[in-house]
Amino acid sequence: MQNIIYKIAPLMLLFFAVNVFGQKQSDTFYYYKGEKFFLDIDTKTISISFEGENSINSFKSLRSNSIKIKEIVEDNSRATLVSLDANANSKKAVKSYYMEVSTSKNITIADYYKEIESYKKLPNILMVSPTYTTKSGGELGLSNNFYVKLKDKNDIDILYKKAKEMDLEVLGHDKFMPLWFTLSVTSKNKLNSIQLANIFYETGLFESTEPAFRYHNIETSNDTYFNNQWSLNNTGQNGGTAGIDIKIEEAWSITTGNPSIKTAVYDHGLEMNHPDLQANVYGTGFDANNGTSPATVRGSHGTACAGIIGAVKDNNLGISGVAPTSKLMSISINLKSSDTPSQLASGFNWAWQNGADVISNSWGGYAPSSIIDNAIKNTLTKGREGKGCVIVFAAGNENNTNIRYPGNSNPDLLIVGAMSPCAERKNPNSCDGESNWGSCFGTQLDIVAPGVKMPTTDNQGRNGYSSTDYTQTFNGTSSACPVVAGVAALILSVNPNLTFSEVNTIIEQSAQKVGTYRYATTGGRPNGTWNNQMGYGLVDAHQAVLLAQGNSDSQAPTAPSNLVSTGKTKTSVSLSWTASTDNVGVTGYEIYQDDVVVATVAATSETINGLTANTTYRFKVRAKDAAGNYSAFSNIISVKTLEGTGGDCQKVTGVTATDIKDVSATINWNVADGTTTYIVEYKKTTANAYTIVEATSNTLGLKNLSPETTYQLRIKYTCTGTTGDICEGVAPWRSGVNYQPGDKVVYLNTLYRKTSNSWENLGRCGTTGNAQGTDAPYSDIITFTTKKTPGGGICDGVAPWRSGVRYQPGDKVVYNDTLYQKNASGGWDNLGSCNGSKMLTSMTSSPPLTTELAIYQEPFSGTLSISLPEALLKSSSYRIFDVTGKVIMSGEKAKKIDVGTIENGMYILKISSGKNSYVKRFVKH
Repeated sequence: MQNIIYKIAPLMLLFFAVNVFGQKQSDTFYYYKGEKFFLDIDTKTISISFEGENSINSFKSLRSNSIKIKEIVEDNSRATLVSLDANANSKKAVKSYYMEVSTSKNITIADYYKEIESYKKLPNILMVSPTYTTKSGGELGLSNNFYVKLKDKNDIDILYKKAKEMDLEVLGHDKFMPLWFTLSVTSKNKLNSIQLANIFYETGLFESTEPAFRYHNIETSNDTYFNNQWSLNNTGQNGGTAGIDIKIEEAWSITTGNPSIKTAVYDHGLEMNHPDLQANVYGTGFDANNGTSPATVRGSHGTACAGIIGAVKDNNLGISGVAPTSKLMSISINLKSSDTPSQLASGFNWAWQNGADVISNSWGGYAPSSIIDNAIKNTLTKGREGKGCVIVFAAGNENNTNIRYPGNSNPDLLIVGAMSPCAERKNPNSCDGESNWGSCFGTQLDIVAPGVKMPTTDNQGRNGYSSTDYTQTFNGTSSACPVVAGVAALILSVNPNLTFSEVNTIIEQSAQKVGTYRYATTGGRPNGTWNNQMGYGLVDAHQAVLLAQGNSDSQAPTAPSNLVSTGKTKTSVSLSWTASTDNVGVTGYEIYQDDVVVATVAATSETINGLTANTTYRFKVRAKDAAGNYSAFSNIISVKTLEGTGGDCQKVTGVTATDIKDVSATINWNVADGTTTYIVEYKKTTANAYTIVEATSNTLGLKNLSPETTYQLRIKYTCTGTTGDICEGVAPWRSGVNYQPGDKVVYLNTLYRKTSNSWENLGRCGTTGNAQGTDAPYSDIITFTTKKTPGGGICDGVAPWRSGVRYQPGDKVVYNDTLYQKNASGGWDNLGSCNGSKMLTSMTSSPPLTTELAIYQEPFSGTLSISLPEALLKSSSYRIFDVTGKVIMSGEKAKKIDVGTIENGMYILKISSGKNSYVKRFVKH
């Protein structure tokens, strides 16, 4: 008998080992897109699902030195699903929970499964299972639920039959995606949810199944310069605002891209053997200049753009791209000189014919071309088997509203502007301190993305912007464009069936309404509120991926609170409120006036204008998130506008220019009731700044104008109010507002008025005086042109002075309404005012008093001659950049610069002297 026992014991141990091994193999993968996605078991933690609030304390009593409860969270699946049967409906109020406990020590896999079995013996247990890690280190808990997607809506009976067969409960279907059902493992079942999900998939009866994991430690990158990548994770780098980024880490918890999705980088060509790019390069690419494969590296710009899109993640090198497991396709073009329209067109046609899904274009500025337009149309209509390629273009860096061609050629292109780290359109005055450029904006702008001081890949060795294989300061809309291209790749990674138009719509609808800008409903902009400085807002990778999946956020923000009026006038009310919170993020607030939306803003304060004096209005506010969820309304307040006998803050009307002469004109306008002082602003149409004068009646004579010059003019006034606090009705100062001279604000309980270059302190709030009110809106702008000087003047027929012209002795120019003549010693003689007599003679040997930089390229010598006042040149330094921003040459105190060694093409010269900078483009012949 003893011998029999000895023989049976090894067989029992072998059976247990085989059983554990078999279970381990069956629950270490799940099906993702038809393929097994393998996981590793984390023997340090166990997942437990249970029901009943009374069980919580029982489990807490298990705590010991060796067993620690890591978390207990309520599972609210029942409450969020649409139930189809009476049993599920009857259990809506049943509460179930998910808990994780740490194991007693580092144990073998056999002992780990023994410990799992021991927890199954506790009361009210629904399921006990392992926890997991992905191959890249992500941590996954496992709940007792799993998901099943039907092949057809008529397959519901098949689902319920299989669930009954397996002792499972069907909780209901997703309210947004009715083919997706959630099933729950009960205490009757011996298998866990990952095993059951696999069994359901292997029947072939269902479209897809997957376990309902619990995600932990949202994935971040371990790349060397990741902490510098404020676009991906803004912690306040470069003086920025923490949290203002594209929410990439949340998006990466869903997808880091798919190798089947290819983004074509249409640029200088990318360095295919770069260690941080090589694994993601698809094919050999195409060179549009040569019309052949492979692509050629023609500069550093393409490698920098490629890194932002798809640099490899978690390889302990450099940076991470936005879509680090998607593929990169290289299409090279010179982009400096000699490109023809047919060459540029060939790049688009090759891209779509060779499988590009997204095309990133950080370039532009060519003359319009029908052949390029046709190629772009082909790409949009024939690419991706008729779904169309997503084409992304940079807006440009000229700080104006002129989006460059071909970005401006087709409304189906996605136009990207650049944002600073402080949630503002990149401009010469933005917080990043770079004053030499600004992002283009205007009616064609769709979206913005980070575009300042962007770390990215660089051509290796001395062939790039630096010698470190990476650059930390890649700038411009050139760097913003690939961010959005990368997000487009993530979208297609989770839903490759989307058309290009649907991808564009998702990017626009999911954008974050950042900054102090006012986003408003705008004609021709159907995908949410829009602003001409920021488009639809800052691209949001996380929300975009959720929308592409169909799993958009369904949780509404909390209601705004503490709505109050912070000031009022006869025609305006200023409001302020406490911000809402949201599980993802609030994107804006709708302000209601008497139950009608009158404004949509991103900030938590706003002034409502255009109201009627001595009238009571009701206001309320509600919040909105990126998924379109609205909060409940704030408290409702009633505010009565001021009475007063002053003006009604309506714009001035009837503005005309009469008695126009060569150097003068008379301006007339209609009287505004009760107003005593008007502000008249005028400028030459070619000037940026207005000249500001005050008028105390409804007529004003302008003098010292220039002959034969067109002017623009506008008028406003300050509404007077009742006697009281001088700060009454004045809105508080707000960061990011572009205040104009004459604007008044309250700051630190003090009233200030904007001057041309500073702020004027008008006194402490509480001081008695005229209530300040607000400035009326500007009148319509009028234009008028002065006449030619009667009888001719000394400047008749003389061209104005122009930068860059090499004038000879005896040449005459007009500068600042004064006639000058070049003398033999190289200086200028002042011949008198253009408005004076022809008989004036030479008075001075000084040149025109200009600080504008002039360049003359001496023929054949390859030398640039620099024209700036001698005092500036003595303390100056210079740098020459190519069109990609790479420094080609630098030096100090140069009147002449030898550029004979650089290639022909367009370059930028920047001269710095003290606090002043002078920039000029030139073409090397």
